[in-house]
Amino acid sequence: MSYINVHEYRTFPGALAPFMDIDNGRIWVGTWREASIYNMKQQTFRVSAIMLLLLSGINKFTFGTHNEFYDLTYGFINSWNGRWEYSRGVNSFLNNNPSRVRGAFSSNTGKLANDRQAIYDNPPNPFKVSLISGYAQDEIAVSKRFKITPGVRIDYSAVGNQPGLDSSLK
Repeated sequence: MSYINVHEYRTFPGALAPFMDIDNGRIWVGTWREASIYNMKQQTFRVSAIMLLLLSGINKFTFGTHNEFYDLTYGFINSWNGRWEYSRGVNSFLNNNPSRVRGAFSSNTGKLANDRQAIYDNPPNPFKVSLISGYAQDEIAVSKRFKITPGVRIDYSAVGNQPGLDSSLK
């Protein structure tokens, strides 16, 4: 049995600012676009067991299971702080003439305000995954130096509360 608890997140110093790419990646300023909202929590519980072990002559039969259960909360929105591109060089930046402006936001404002801290603290897409397997094998000792191990394994995976599609995309 094992249990793993991971909390990976990113913070940034100072005030949140748009990410600006000036002159095709030669100059970057602002809050890194992947850091504005990144808050991942993952809990993993694993259970492995040999359920039955039988010895009979040159055969060693093993029956077992290996199971993994994941509880995930993934709070990540790329470019929530905005992404401004000035591909025509420094002068386009100095003249406030961006070639492209992008941003991301929550369209689910009924349940969660389009607020960085609210989205960071309450990621809108928790889900669970289960990986369940059972196996049977036979270790055949043909000689002291040579063994053959045929077997079969059956795996099943399930996603509990699978994240849904944004209703505006349907």
